[in-house]
Amino acid sequence: MCGMPTKVLIAGSGVAGLEAALALRALAGEVVSVELVAPESDFVYRPLAVTEPFRVGEARRFPLSRLAAEAGAELTRASVRSVDHERRMVVTSSGTALRYDALLLCLGARPVAGIPGTLMFRGPADEEAFSALLPDARAGDVERLVFALPAGASWPLPLYELALLTAVHLADAGASVALTLVTTEERPLQLFGGAASEAVADLLESHDITLLTETTAFSFEGRSLRVLPDQSIEADRVVALPRLEGPRLEGVPQDGNGFVPT
Repeated sequence: MCGMPTKVLIAGSGVAGLEAALALRALAGEVVSVELVAPESDFVYRPLAVTEPFRVGEARRFPLSRLAAEAGAELTRASVRSVDHERRMVVTSSGTALRYDALLLCLGARPVAGIPGTLMFRGPADEEAFSALLPDARAGDVERLVFALPAGASWPLPLYELALLTAVHLADAGASVALTLVTTEERPLQLFGGAASEAVADLLESHDITLLTETTAFSFEGRSLRVLPDQSIEADRVVALPRLEGPRLEGVPQDGNGFVPT
């Protein structure tokens, strides 16, 4: 075989970006050269972030440079700012232009506040704030705690995990707190299918968590969670997931929320 290897540029170093790099090494070998472009120094395994406040797990971190090297990829520490498809080039936040033959976007989404006034849980960045809530609940300073899913694009699973872990934590501490989960979904975790929805609904009921479906919360103020159309839910604290938006990358087609149509 002759000629230069195909230059594959992977923008993003989350699970998708790293798996793509590993797959390219396994399937294409020397036919491609892979460059990962990401601003982070570590890969954080985020699913376990919900367990840290309860001391039953932790979000593990791995040096990104080592993971990239093991995947046979070059790592460039930078954010992708724009794409010039005709010239097959991306421009980074530092102004550097990087050439590619094939471009793979794995930029994920960015969290934004979806329900003003609530404690937003995005993952590792909010573990400390959520941890500080638990002693207040154990001490009786929080009698009504609501977990809310905002309108718009979101990944709902962590909300259910937080609610269930909180229920177990407070029950073990002998604390009596009324827990409610508010979701815009027709059924709990409906994206996983009917069987999963029924199982989750049973779990919530067995842990005395009130479930309100097809309910859109839009603000929390003065111990009142406002929901559409014109109602309110009394609460001492509200924990909400963020709404998700795409990275809004210049030069790439995107919808009104910044996501790339596929």
